[in-house]
Amino acid sequence: CGEIVNTSFPDNFFDAVTMHAVLEHISEPIDALKEVHRILKEKGELIISVPNIWNWERILFGKFWWAWDIPRHLWHFSPVSLKRLLKKAGFGDISIRQKADMYDFPGNVKNMLKGIFPQQTFLNILGEQDKLRFVTKYLMMPIGVIGALLGVSEQFVIFARK
Repeated sequence: CGEIVNTSFPDNFFDAVTMHAVLEHISEPIDALKEVHRILKEKGELIISVPNIWNWERILFGKFWWAWDIPRHLWHFSPVSLKRLLKKAGFGDISIRQKADMYDFPGNVKNMLKGIFPQQTFLNILGEQDKLRFVTKYLMMPIGVIGALLGVSEQFVIFARK
């Protein structure tokens, strides 16, 4: 446990590094990316998955968007901003894939309802958002696919090479 910049891996040590739901929590993402670049072998691959600040759910739900998650989320990225950061850290051959699901849509709805009706106990009727994810994962998939095709999905994955 801890920050990658505090590890002592040798140069050119790893073939690949993955950072799923990590980068938005790191206090100095550029330092972490430079360290990953250092420890990756030549042509090594970095795979990052983060919430997409430029997505239709953030626009629709505004301050109730699940991924604000302050103070746990220190940073918010768009595909453009993360690509720029990766280039600054020395990475190239960068490609982006939009995730086509709406996994966290229930969290947006619950955040909004709690914000509008903070004293209401009827929100418990909604139950745990994990139980609602069947609806968003499968029944709302066409909306997720459209969001991904338009580049405005709730999360994206970015691939970069050293």
